[in-house]
Amino acid sequence: MVRLLFWMSLNQEYNELIEPELESLAELHGITPEQLQLSHYRDVDGDSRQNVEDNEFNLKFNDYYTALVRGEDIDDKRIRKSQQNVFYYATVPSEEHAIAMFDRSIQLKAIIDVWTEGQSYSNILQNIRREHQHNVEQTLVGKSWCVKYNCFNSKNDTDKLVAILEEMTEVFERAGKVDIKNPETKIAIVENYFDDKSRNLRTIYFGRYLRDRSDIGYWWDHYALSKRPILAPTTLENMLAFIMANLALVKKGSVVLDPFAGSAGALITASHFGAVCFGSDIDMRILKGWGVMHHNRNLPQSDLPKHIYTNFKFYGLTTAEMLRFDNRYTVWRSMGAGQNGQKEWLDAIITDPPYG
Repeated sequence: MVRLLFWMSLNQEYNELIEPELESLAELHGITPEQLQLSHYRDVDGDSRQNVEDNEFNLKFNDYYTALVRGEDIDDKRIRKSQQNVFYYATVPSEEHAIAMFDRSIQLKAIIDVWTEGQSYSNILQNIRREHQHNVEQTLVGKSWCVKYNCFNSKNDTDKLVAILEEMTEVFERAGKVDIKNPETKIAIVENYFDDKSRNLRTIYFGRYLRDRSDIGYWWDHYALSKRPILAPTTLENMLAFIMANLALVKKGSVVLDPFAGSAGALITASHFGAVCFGSDIDMRILKGWGVMHHNRNLPQSDLPKHIYTNFKFYGLTTAEMLRFDNRYTVWRSMGAGQNGQKEWLDAIITDPPYG
């Protein structure tokens, strides 16, 4: 088992989904929450959930939704200005498991094998001398390398990086050639600052990048609405649709239903992961493309049919099976009943319910 730092993207729209997505990705790869030990700290004692700081964004949102259900007044401005720590330690069986989680994740920015943390670079250097010479030997000596320097809640300072590298010279003196484009080792230096008026340094992470976005890019942008040939008046936001598919543990062979399918944005993402998809909608115009579907004006003109199946074919995905009916009188309740009386036939329901 290895304990790694998972650096999440800071997205105001979906921050409350950071921890759920991480835990879902772990479950997809056979890792339980107890094994994952998700925490803001490398070392955890007892229940790891107690090691997540109690002023975090997602916990504020728990209060938000509880108040919403109770009909209480909501101070959305206060919640959105809450501090957010996007650095999570997690335990996984191997680095390969972590890479597989990253390649499926939407909100992960990077995974770092942290050698040491500290409040100053002199402290970092002392820790490396005392405890992490083997990391230097294995990943730097004789190997091409580069340094990626980032400041969270502060601005990157190139002049400061030069000073840092001068102070840390002995760590890199036996390293191979510097290779910015394709190094064997990417050293991570991340300064994490408090998000308050003080802007004081919280901690410095020093280690090795196991994976970051420069390795595989933002692959889900391939499905961005601006790139789909057929659009409808409203469609589930692409990034959110993929996060929802991760939360639903969608994988190859999963049976997925969207009872309010509309333009099938949720089912496109599920189909990308190999699911068998079903959908329904009450509006025949959406299903048939009568008057409401249109060609994407950002793309060259085409004669492609203006209905939801076109997008599936455009991306080479298995087309979802669609039905038209009113969910108040749903047909799904009578489906899937076997000889033993069991009716469970779905692995997941992913949907964006209509409003009003």
